[in-house]
Amino acid sequence: MKVFLILFLSFIGVLSANGQQAVLDVVSGSQGGASFGWVKFYDPAAIGSKKAELMNYADIEGSPFWNDKWAPAFLYLSGGSIVKLKSVKLNFYTNQIHYLDNSGTELVTDGSLIKKLVFLQREDSTKVLSIFEAYPDFIGNKGLAYYRVLNDGRYRLLEMKKSLITTAPYDALAGKSVSSFFSKTYYALTNNAEVNTLKVLNKEAVYEIVHPDSAMEDWVKQNKNKLKNDTEVLSFLDFVNYYLQKKAK
Repeated sequence: MKVFLILFLSFIGVLSANGQQAVLDVVSGSQGGASFGWVKFYDPAAIGSKKAELMNYADIEGSPFWNDKWAPAFLYLSGGSIVKLKSVKLNFYTNQIHYLDNSGTELVTDGSLIKKLVFLQREDSTKVLSIFEAYPDFIGNKGLAYYRVLNDGRYRLLEMKKSLITTAPYDALAGKSVSSFFSKTYYALTNNAEVNTLKVLNKEAVYEIVHPDSAMEDWVKQNKNKLKNDTEVLSFLDFVNYYLQKKAK
């Protein structure tokens, strides 16, 4: 399957370089948690694109983007098709996906149409950089937000970042008020297809979803894992997913 993915991504890269109007049917398969059915690659217009009406970010310190550098990405549409774009950014302030068309014009997608976003490495587009999935925004209940998938398996930790703007009091010496972006991080934990939001990241919140048995609790004690941050939770989930998979055989 690894060979299939490399050939698949290489061929799509050629397609993308030769124009975005072509349509391609792809046989089914999967790799690293990403599933491919009979999918089609369309012109970017299929993703409800419109010209980006950019606020003047130059007047605001910091950045609202997950990554300031453009990167290639697959956009999984809610209708089942997949679009590959060469230059993509994810905006945590607006929850929009920005991209460049063939003429270099910056556009944004209709976020309600994109259910999954797979960023590829700029240097090697056969390798996945990061995966984001769209779920309801549980902070303020404002539509959908893009959650970064931090691991694979039955139990997955999802990270949601919110980019916000703060404005300092008026500085008489500078003659202006300085505005800057800052971010807040929230988490959710999936149990297969069920998404559970976490008000806090700690042992009690994780245990309410995982329901550990004695073997899991022993692992936590032996490894002195407090489950107080994402690194510790991911380490625990790696064990839990491996343990459950082995137990099922």
